Amino acid sequence: MRIGGIILAALVLAGCSTAPAAAPRAGTTPNSTTTTTTSSTPAAPDPALIESRLVKAQLPDDVLTPFGFTRLESAEQKNSRIMECLAEFPTDGAMSMTRLSKSWLNKPAFSYVDQFSVSYRRVSAAAETVRHAREALECQPFKFGGEGPFTPEREVTLAPLGVDAQFAACHTSDVMRVCELVMSKNDLLTKFSFYGPQEADAVGTLEKAARATAPLLAG
Repeated sequence: MRIGGIILAALVLAGCSTAPAAAPRAGTTPNSTTTTTTSSTPAAPDPALIESRLVKAQLPDDVLTPFGFTRLESAEQKNSRIMECLAEFPTDGAMSMTRLSKSWLNKPAFSYVDQFSVSYRRVSAAAETVRHAREALECQPFKFGGEGPFTPEREVTLAPLGVDAQFAACHTSDVMRVCELVMSKNDLLTKFSFYGPQEADAVGTLEKAARATAPLLAG
């Protein structure tokens, strides 16, 4: 089944920084609806506490169990793109060296979920990164894992998650949907990605994961 090969590609590439970049469309500036609040966090996080805070902010396995997912790998040090179709962000240089990734697989449903979390040395860079993620709406159709092209959809509008900034969007190919949700709280940013069939409840799964994780980002 072709989609099985796509999910295999997701297992290999998610959490890596090797996906091809796509140039943004020229002459377009999307309206921002990103949720923002004021942070009272110090100007820079304590480096000694970053890893423990990122570990604490990992989604508990039992949140995705009702959706048929089982943990594929525990939180481990790994790099990732914030949005698959964007190669880099102006805030990448503010990322800490500690970056954690964790993933879950629903093999019968050919679906995969990944969480990537990182701290920023400049606290405001986390929310700035979420705002930059909106540029994914202007990506040209792009390939992922050799499959596609994936075409960006409109922004996925969710009720406020209680974070400083949030953004979600999906991209579709002829057989598959890739949805990504990013949110930040103080210096921490976490990204959830869903790879699976078009008919899968990607948005519902990511929203459930985000709502369970958002309170953990404040710790």
